[in-house]
Parts: sequence; structure tokens; C-alpha cells
Amino acid sequence: MSIKQQDPHGDLPTLDQVLSRKTLPPVCLYNFYIIMRDRLKMEEVLDFYLDLQHHELLWKRYVKAMHRRGHLSESDLSDGFQSPRVMSRLSNQYFPHTATTPRSPSPINMPISLTRPSLVTGTLEESNLTETEKSVPSRKDLMDSSQRLLLRYLVPSATKELTQLPDQLKQSLRKELEKPDPRDDPLLFSDAKDYLFEYMQTQAYPKFLRLKVWGNITLYQQLGRLVIGLLSLLAALTTSLSLIFLGYPPWGIRFWVRNF
Repeated sequence: MSIKQQDPHGDLPTLDQVLSRKTLPPVCLYNFYIIMRDRLKMEEVLDFYLDLQHHELLWKRYVKAMHRRGHLSESDLSDGFQSPRVMSRLSNQYFPHTATTPRSPSPINMPISLTRPSLVTGTLEESNLTETEKSVPSRKDLMDSSQRLLLRYLVPSATKELTQLPDQLKQSLRKELEKPDPRDDPLLFSDAKDYLFEYMQTQAYPKFLRLKVWGNITLYQQLGRLVIGLLSLLAALTTSLSLIFLGYPPWGIRFWVRNF
């Protein structure tokens, strides 16, 4: 669930609008990522948030597919795609993730799309599937996505370990994701998502606005102007010292002064 707060800067876009790709440059997601990476050195926070958005999109597409195939009713979706009712209907007990040989599932109690074809129809060729069915993420895709979040951000010494996330919250996530039958629903990450949104709202977004709205110059532009200023100052000092050492009188007639 995303947190939406009133923008304290008037007509400027909110962080939620930037993360939802509803804004234009210079206050856009691309520039926000550049600032998070190059200036604030905390791109892992935004990377995790965006990867989690992708995971939520996979879950939404999966739930819609289950609804089209009759495994979920309209009343199940009345409270949203991540409601406890939907979670209960799509419980992991129907989708074994372990490598052990599972017992023969009952097609009546198991969603058709997640059973092995030989257990339901005997021989079901992939050519018989429609393009829409092929593009629907499976429960294994969801599990792989959640495991990528674990291995990339949450385990110790990960490639983009989230040091900004409290240790207690990371440990609770690892505990759930490292179980033999781990959860893969986005609701598991809701507390982490809310915490990191608040973190970016207070620690990163105000600095981003100062750089892109009020400053509106890049780091290289700042360095370029600094170098030009220092070179101009050096040239002025060099010229003045040269005139002194060459013996020019300090109060001589300047070239811009005319005698009338």
C-alpha cells in the first residue's frame, strides 16, 4: 500500500507522483534516480521500491488471471487485490515450492493453471494456449520475484543490502522468505515499503527538490562554473602582478580615459 501525503511545497509534484511516473522533467523519476545514485548514494532504496512495484504488478496480473478462470469471484476482489480474502483463496498451500516429490493434487481443489497438464488433461500442448495465457505470470514467477528481493536486498552482504531498513524488519522478512514454503504475496513487504517511502520522503525528496527545482543545475555544471571562476581569478591576478613587476605606474592614464 502506498502512502500519499500532502505536498508541503505547493504546486510541486509529490513523491508518490514521481514514483508513479506521473511527472515530467526536471522533477521526474529518472532525475530522482540520478540524484539518489550520484549525490545521495542510496540508490538501493529506490531500486528496492521499484522492484517491489514490479512484484505488485505481477501479483495483480496473476490475481486477474485467476479471476478470469473462475478461481476468484467479484466479492473476493471487492477489498482489493491484496485483501486477506484474496490471500486466503490463493494460499501457498496449493502451490508447493519444495523440490520433494509432491503428492498427486486434486484438480478440484487446485487452480487449473498451476497443476501439471498431465494431471488434468493428460496431454495439453503449449500450442493450444492463447497468447494471453502465455503472458500470465505463474505462481513460480511470483516466488522467483520474491526470492530475488530477498537475495538482492535483504540478506547480509547482498549486492544492494538495505542498510536503511531496521534490522528487526529485515529479520522478519528473511524469516518468512527463507521458510521451506515461503510467502510471495506483496502484503508481506508492505511494512518495508511504507518505511522506505517515509525515509525517501524525509531524507531524499527535499534534497532532490532543492537540486532540481531551486538549483536546477547538474553537478558537472557546478564544477564547470567553479573552474571558469577560478581560471578568471588566476588570470586577473597574473595580469595585475605582471603590470607591477614591469614597472607600469599604478595611476597612469587608462586607455578608456580621454582628454577633452
